Amino acid sequence: MADGLKVGAEATPVRRVYIPKPGSEELRPLGIPTLHDRALQTLVRFALEPEWEARFEPNSYGFRPGRSCWDAIGAIFQSVSKMDKYVLDADIAKCFDRIDHDALLKKVNAGPTITRQLRAWLEAGILDGETLFPSEQGTPQGGAISPLLANIALHGLEELVQARFRDDGSGSTERSRISHPHTSSGTPTTSSSCTGTRRS
Repeated sequence: MADGLKVGAEATPVRRVYIPKPGSEELRPLGIPTLHDRALQTLVRFALEPEWEARFEPNSYGFRPGRSCWDAIGAIFQSVSKMDKYVLDADIAKCFDRIDHDALLKKVNAGPTITRQLRAWLEAGILDGETLFPSEQGTPQGGAISPLLANIALHGLEELVQARFRDDGSGSTERSRISHPHTSSGTPTTSSSCTGTRRS
C-alpha cells in the first residue's frame, strides 16, 4: 500500500457509523474513510502538523500530539490558583460538522496539490447505508486528518475570546454569543452562549 500512496485529487466517500455519546441517549455520527484514504490522510497530516504545532496556542490541548487531558487539568490548576482570572464555560456545538470548507482551506494555505487533496476529502460525500449524501461543510469525525483540521479552524479563537471578555474593571458576569470566522451558513462554530465569570 505504501508504494501506492500518492497525493492527488481523488477521494472515496466516507462510511457513516453511529456510536453512543457518553452520558447521553444521542448517537455520535462518525465518517470512516477507506483504509487507503486513512493512510494518505496520515501522510498529509505528517506534512502539515509540524508547522501548525509551532503556531497553535500553548493553552490548546485537544487532539495535540504529546498532550493529554492530564496536561490540561494541570494547566487549569495552575491558572485558577492565580487571582483576577475568568472562567469561561463554552460548548463548541457540532464543531467538526460546521467547518466552512473554503475558509478552512484558505487558512491551511498549503500548496496546490495538498489543497486539492484536502478539498477532495472534504467534499467526497457520506455513504449512509446505500444512500450517498453530499458533504457541503464540515470534516468527518473518524478521519485521520480531521482533528488537525478542526484545530486549524479553531486557531485564533483564544485571542477572540480574550478580546471579547477583556477585564473592564467592573468584575461583572457577561453573557454573549461569539462568532468565529471559519464557519458556514452564518452558523458560528461556537454556537452556544459563553459565560465569563471573573474570579477575585
